[in-house]
Amino acid sequence: MIAISRPTYDLDGCVILDELPSSALETFTARVTRDATLDGGVVVCHYGVCDGDRTLTVAASPDEATASSLRRLFSTAELLHVSAADGFYRAALADLAFSGENVSVTLLIADRLA
Repeated sequence: MIAISRPTYDLDGCVILDELPSSALETFTARVTRDATLDGGVVVCHYGVCDGDRTLTVAASPDEATASSLRRLFSTAELLHVSAADGFYRAALADLAFSGENVSVTLLIADRLA
């Protein structure tokens, strides 16, 4: 279950999504670069991992009221609070794609709050 809300009071409350198995909630990206060197080799630098590098892709089948709330948040909110099984985050709602009865929500994590 994923809960998405504004950081301040919202008369409409929060959006709760029951994610489908096709959701990608545990995708991690490291800050890695690979540069060619003049001698024909490469240099690989690993600068670590942080929560701000994560992207959550949530697939769900929302009812009409939840879909409407998602559209409203997408068009009016900047940063949102997102509660997932592994933490509580501040994130931007980057993409919202409806396909039939399903929706795909892409959340770009800014940082971990708890």
